[in-house]
Amino acid sequence: MSTRRSFLSSAAVAAGISAPAFAAASSDQPLSPKPYPPADIQVPKMKFGNVELGRLVCGTNQFYGFAHFNQILSGVMKDYYTPERVCDVLHQCNRYGINGFNFVPVPRSREDLEMFQKQGGKMHLVCQGMDDAVDMIRQIKPLAVYYHGEKTDRAWQEGRFEDVKEWCKKVRDTGVMVGVGTHKRRTGTSISTPAASTTGRAPATSGKPRWAANWSRCRAIATCRAIPRGCIR
Repeated sequence: MSTRRSFLSSAAVAAGISAPAFAAASSDQPLSPKPYPPADIQVPKMKFGNVELGRLVCGTNQFYGFAHFNQILSGVMKDYYTPERVCDVLHQCNRYGINGFNFVPVPRSREDLEMFQKQGGKMHLVCQGMDDAVDMIRQIKPLAVYYHGEKTDRAWQEGRFEDVKEWCKKVRDTGVMVGVGTHKRRTGTSISTPAASTTGRAPATSGKPRWAANWSRCRAIATCRAIPRGCIR
């Protein structure tokens, strides 16, 4: 049985083991174009919809230059994370049982995902949705989609929250699970009401959105995002 203590212990050890791996990746050592053998340590999994999802989910900010600091660091991140390095990191995630990927539809992201999949990698996609997400859903078939956090916050401030609800209904009609991102506690509380009609909410910790509902069993480490239990209603 996976407990919070065993989860944190295994995650801490995994972080210690993966540090040399990332150090090696930053050198001239060739990157693996195929999946790595499974590691002895595996991230605990939980039921999420109809799948078993690892309780750590790989994010994308580091891959595509969303440093949230300055343009210099953003540029360095984008230069470093070539398609080959992105695929290698995703393979490393798979090695430790991380089978969820927070896909964001930005330039090059779909091409990187397709390269990873052609190499034999597999990820359940939890996608950030903006504007009309229906085409993206049809093309990459994600497990779940959540509405962009800053757009949610802006809609709340401007009294346009009905637009967010309508977006959720439209996405739900495609058959995927639906969530809403936010950076504000008050907005998250509103989303939790039955009238919001969402699968879950994604309130923020340290200014970053996460998926939603019962947070007591949820822990995030490094650039990964956590998925808690009990978020399906």
